[in-house]
Amino acid sequence: MPYAANGQISQSPIEGGVQITEAQYSEALNGMQKGYAVTVDEGFKVGPVPEPEPPEPAPELTEEEKLKRWREIISVSAFQAHQALDDFELYDQVEAIMASPDTPSKTRRAWRMATEFRRLSPTVLELAGVLGLNDEQLDELFSHALTIEA
Repeated sequence: MPYAANGQISQSPIEGGVQITEAQYSEALNGMQKGYAVTVDEGFKVGPVPEPEPPEPAPELTEEEKLKRWREIISVSAFQAHQALDDFELYDQVEAIMASPDTPSKTRRAWRMATEFRRLSPTVLELAGVLGLNDEQLDELFSHALTIEA
């Protein structure tokens, strides 16, 4: 005796399957060869493969979550960073910090060699602290930097 379950047929019992007639087995076999699907949820049927359910929409982010994500992904080129600091009259202060022997060599090297600066990078956060910039001021600096073209 043949059996059918969602998406399959067999001459042997199938877990979750139902018994079908030889005629239904033949109909299912022909349908599957044409790309149709076998379903048994609402009785035995052979027909087009059902469209998948659309994914659940992503939950709406709060303004705080949007800002957190922006801070995690934002990155500006070295030129944009340098020019934004100059536009905000901070560039000379940063150069003085970099010239200080008290500034860690890793920070000086990052300032000299980086091709881009990420908003949450250790170097950026360290410089922001030394410059006395709060999160909102640093966000404003990065937002401005994004508008700069070479």
